[in-house]
Amino acid sequence: MKLFKKLMLLKCFEISCIYNIVEDYLSEVLGEEFLARPFIKIEDVFLQSSCKRPIIFIMTPGTDPYADIMHLATKHNTRNKLLMSSLGSKEKLVQRSMVLEAMSKGLWVVYQNCHLDIDFVIEIDKLLQSTTELNENFRLWLITELSNEFPSRVVKSSIKVTTETSDDFKTKMEDTYTKTSEEYLNSFNYPALKPILYALTLFHCIILERKKYGSLGWNIMYQFGNSDYKMAIQTIQEYLNRNIDFSGGNIPWEALKCLIGDIIYGGHMIDKYDRRIILCYIDEIFGNFLLSSCRPFTFYRDKYIHCNILPDGDMDDYIEEIKKLPTMSMAKILGLHPNLDLKYYQDAVKMVWKNLSLHHSSKGLCSSTNKEDIVFKSIKTVLHMLPTALNIKDIRGNSNVPTMPTVTVLLHELQRMNILIDKIFQSSTTLTHVITGQVSMNEEMESMFTYIYNNELPITWRLLAPETCKNLPNWISHLVQRVDEYKKWILLCPVLPVMWLSGLHKPQSLFVALIQEASLKIETSLENIVMCSNITSEYDPEKIQDLAEMNTLKIPVYATNLRNSSGNGLVFEVELKSSKHKSQSILLGMCILLNID
Repeated sequence: MKLFKKLMLLKCFEISCIYNIVEDYLSEVLGEEFLARPFIKIEDVFLQSSCKRPIIFIMTPGTDPYADIMHLATKHNTRNKLLMSSLGSKEKLVQRSMVLEAMSKGLWVVYQNCHLDIDFVIEIDKLLQSTTELNENFRLWLITELSNEFPSRVVKSSIKVTTETSDDFKTKMEDTYTKTSEEYLNSFNYPALKPILYALTLFHCIILERKKYGSLGWNIMYQFGNSDYKMAIQTIQEYLNRNIDFSGGNIPWEALKCLIGDIIYGGHMIDKYDRRIILCYIDEIFGNFLLSSCRPFTFYRDKYIHCNILPDGDMDDYIEEIKKLPTMSMAKILGLHPNLDLKYYQDAVKMVWKNLSLHHSSKGLCSSTNKEDIVFKSIKTVLHMLPTALNIKDIRGNSNVPTMPTVTVLLHELQRMNILIDKIFQSSTTLTHVITGQVSMNEEMESMFTYIYNNELPITWRLLAPETCKNLPNWISHLVQRVDEYKKWILLCPVLPVMWLSGLHKPQSLFVALIQEASLKIETSLENIVMCSNITSEYDPEKIQDLAEMNTLKIPVYATNLRNSSGNGLVFEVELKSSKHKSQSILLGMCILLNID
């Protein structure tokens, strides 16, 4: 069977296996050179440059070209001849005089953030082309993010360089660790540096590797880079020097943990659960156990994988330990659940298929008439399934319903649901009139038409609904189920014995109301109320037992997998019963999702 047919067969049965088969297919059709990540030496780039041929570094997350330029300048004894400025800082006169001085004296000029001031880049290029007398030692380095506005003339006349972070954990470890030279390690007469440096490399690569798992790795995608790693190395070196001089050889672990975990890496963190994870890694990786020769420290071990940190050894010994690591992604090395690897490969394949489908749809194979028929049928289905508005007057006018915080929550939930139902009915009816030619198309209807054709939730509906990742048919079915749940709540007011949290607009408001009612009932302040939780498959309230005091861990509850830096997505926090060690639960990134799609 040909490889492409195997691809089609695997897509039907096991989508997670396609990722590696696609690589084999591309290697067979195009060649392995299209898959291999090129290793770029800045020394080779420098040798190809000239005084009239600048070097452009295109930045990618996790890369630090300026540090490589500094290292190259030190090697060529031009560190004192290196000038640096960041564009976009409104210092054009200084920056212009800087490049003129460098052209005449043979200095190196590094301009960072060139994408922020394209006009100045064009001006420098014109100056470079018009100047006849240039010192041969002059070099121009331009560091920029990817930008469509970058002048094509500059791009064509320069050397373009970009580096991407490695995709697998093993390559990340090797690339990061080999950036530190053997001479540097041997010049430092302190044996503890080698295992600590290797432990730092492991820690750095772990937090980079977690990013590939999206919101299951970090709630927010932080821009960790080589600059953090190098700053941590300098901090360790300085503290070990002080340690030799003043403390008689005892390593100040608590100070190092604070500086590395709380400041250098933790300084990026704005989510408290992400900070908890990184501090847990610090406690698990750094300590006197690194230097124990009788029992070498093992960060992870199973039948096939040993992730050891040797208490002593040369650089080659540690590189050999890296080579023993698996090439494929291994979430369990990071403390995550092994099923995340399957999800990572599935998401990667789905993204490939999505891009292919977008390319296919852009061909215009589907006529506008067919599109209108599809959208019209979808709208008719929505209107047919759409429930009627809920009756709020029965609750407000009922004297038997007590005035309680949970009743207030119910009223607010019903109001939000009625507003959403009314919006769906009005906009859907208007769109049917647009399709039949009774009403002219406007911007809102055009956007709604596109979303419904793509089987997605229109923006105007999404703004009035709880966070969701569902497609349109699943979302409508979910909406009908939510309305049925509200009707049960109205009948059993003030509160249901079993609540469907993912069916509420604002689940956190219900928990606040329950805490308020408990506070009023036992006549105590709100801060004295703690809500503990347990995972159960029981739906019968009579079979659910009260929780006694137990070992609990505070974990977040999210509406969906979506997170952002402003805290959206977090619904509330619960104290969850946990039989595992605290660090295991933290590194797993344990949380509760109200909706999985």
